Amino acid sequence: MTVLEAIILGTLQGLTEFLPISSSGHLVLAQHFLGIEEAGVFFDVMVHLGTLGAVVAVYGRDLSRMAGVLMRALLGSELWTHPVKTVSRSVELRLIFFLFLASIPTGLIGYYFRDLFASAFESVGFVGLMLVLTGFVLQVPRLRSQLADAGQLSWWKAVLIGGAQSIAIIPGLSRSGSTISVALLFGIDGATAARFSFLLSIPAILGAGFVQLREVSWVSLNPEAVASGVLASFIVGWAALVFLLALLRRGRFGVFSWYCFGLGAVALATALL
Repeated sequence: MTVLEAIILGTLQGLTEFLPISSSGHLVLAQHFLGIEEAGVFFDVMVHLGTLGAVVAVYGRDLSRMAGVLMRALLGSELWTHPVKTVSRSVELRLIFFLFLASIPTGLIGYYFRDLFASAFESVGFVGLMLVLTGFVLQVPRLRSQLADAGQLSWWKAVLIGGAQSIAIIPGLSRSGSTISVALLFGIDGATAARFSFLLSIPAILGAGFVQLREVSWVSLNPEAVASGVLASFIVGWAALVFLLALLRRGRFGVFSWYCFGLGAVALATALL
């Protein structure tokens, strides 16, 4: 892999990891339309870590505050003697608990069923269909006004958001699009929905990276290409995340539907012709 190819793939990963247009789906289509060969497991893990760095850069204060509160709680006695009361009184501990609950379905489905969807990465038509489905998913928050129960994040909403993330292992189905759409559907405000979605991506990315590293071949690695790809994924990922947060504040999240519809239609047409 050349440095230029690494930068292209890193840019693609950073752009599509956070925008609700499916990074895995774009990887399949890039390989098909642009003739870019799969970069390998190690490179894939590294560019995902680059986008993870973008999440840390944007939500670093939240992560630092959560880590401090959790550490103090673990070292204290109240958490162990009155766990429910302690967690319910702390915003940070409640968020950590919700993230833990939401990560369970992702971990189970990602570990036990990822091979089931492996063949989907070879099907342009299937990816196109899932991109069209993502387009509809992004319009789901419009149903919010029909829900009686809306507002704050709760444990069962966290589980359902985690379920949406776990299904997004399917290429073409956006992880961020699915999780944020479900949160918005429940009436959770855009900033909170995005924060929960992207904080939830941290254990998902780390878990997937750990599993993938067991398959790494440590030969023929180009350090310059890997470094270039990681840097590109971090910079573009940070910019994409900031851009998405701005759109959420304006209530323009569903605008990505039309892109997904269009690209999905092109992929479907290519597969059928």
